Formats: sequence, structure tokens, C-alpha cells
Amino acid sequence: MVGTIAPAGRRARRERDWLAVNPSIVFALSAAVTAGIVGFLLGSLGSGLGLTINRWTLALVALVALAAAFVESREVRPRLSLFRAQVPPTWATYLGTRRAAVAYGSVLGVGFATRIPHSSIYVVALSALFIGRFGAFFVWSLYGVGRAIPVVTATYSKQELEPDLWNQKTSALTSQVRKACSLMLASTAVMLTAVLVGELLSSGSADPSGL
Repeated sequence: MVGTIAPAGRRARRERDWLAVNPSIVFALSAAVTAGIVGFLLGSLGSGLGLTINRWTLALVALVALAAAFVESREVRPRLSLFRAQVPPTWATYLGTRRAAVAYGSVLGVGFATRIPHSSIYVVALSALFIGRFGAFFVWSLYGVGRAIPVVTATYSKQELEPDLWNQKTSALTSQVRKACSLMLASTAVMLTAVLVGELLSSGSADPSGL
């Protein structure tokens, strides 16, 4: 997507057409809105099943976060059955730049419909089941924005890099990003565990019925 949307965004910047929205911004908005819808649906599913935040769910999310942190620390790319490994670049040809930006952003926002770069998505998806519709909408919207940041950065960067060179530059940071992601996931697991232990100590009971 960096090699397709970002060059179009840079061309739009050079043309200085202030009346037209930059394709990269369209892409990011599409990713955020679609991700929000996915989050809302996950939150609705959780609410429909009666899932709430309690001791069991805190322990489950902490465990999954810890497992995801281990995966990231080992630099093993998570794999699931995906609809498509990558979106086809031909969309930009027969859909036009801005409609293709909407399509690319929508696929990215779904989260599981394209390549999954980090295992943190599983923690976010699991958490969305327990935090309600609007909480999940907000969290997943942020996820969509996060996934779109590389394209927006490539569009507005002062460095005039070709798409292949920009991809190489991004790939060079992969190890550091994985380490940061692993640290954040481990910190999340520790924080949730601390909350759980604190609740158990304060209640003085092993009753797992909820907070």
C-alpha cells in the first residue's frame, strides 16, 4: 500500500489541489472507520453473549498478551487463515486513486483481511469482546489509524524516496518495532495481572464471579 497510495498522495501534494482530499488521508480515514465498525461488531457480539470485564477475562487477556509478547520477542510472524496475503495493486488502475484508497483502507481496517504484521491484533480483538460496543469502536479505530501511519508518513515525509526504497527503510525498522511491541504487550500482561492480584487480595475471596 505504501507503493501504491503514498506516491499518489505525494503527487497530490505537489499539485497543491487544496479542494481535493489527499488519497493518503482518504486511505487513513477509510481504515479508521472500517476498523471502528469491526470493533463495534465485536463489542456487540461480546455484549450479546453477556461477556464483561471480570477476573476470568482479565486473566485470559493477560495470558494472551503474554503469549503475544513471546511471539514478538521471537520475531515469529503470526499466521491465520487470511482472505488475501496482500491487496492487489491493480485496484488503483481500474478503480481510480481515491476509490482505490477507500478500498485499500477498508481492507486494512478489517484487520484480518490482509497480512497481519504483529500479534497484538489478537489481544485487541479479544479485549473488544469485553469492553462494550463503543469502547471497542474507539479501540479498533485507533488500530486502523495505527496501521495507516506508514502510508501517511511516506506521503508527508520530506525524503523523496521511491516506493521500493521506502519499503526497505520500513523493513529495516521491523526488529525494533517488534521489540517495542513485545515490551508493550508484556507490560499490558503485567498490568492486568497486578489489577487481578489486587482485586483478589482486596476481596479476600477466590470467588471469580466478577469485579
